[in-house]
Amino acid sequence: MGDDTLTVHNASDDSLLTELGSVQLNRDNTTSADFTGSTMSLSGSTITIVLGTPSGTIQRDPSAKALVWTTPHGTATESGHPDSDF
Repeated sequence: MGDDTLTVHNASDDSLLTELGSVQLNRDNTTSADFTGSTMSLSGSTITIVLGTPSGTIQRDPSAKALVWTTPHGTATESGHPDSDF
């Protein structure tokens, strides 16, 4: 279908971290998945999210598609040559 969206939630209460926005993956990786033990760090103006142990059914779509990041402040499409992200 190509409609999966990545969102980031607060580990303590599962609330959506709306300021980080969401990432439209433009592919169908799962019907529902959680990544237990994921970590997030901030260095300067760079946020790094490392996904933890997956649960749920996850499949790989090796086709090249651009990701689209949407925040309350705007939208950005992945730059560079389209690649397989997951």
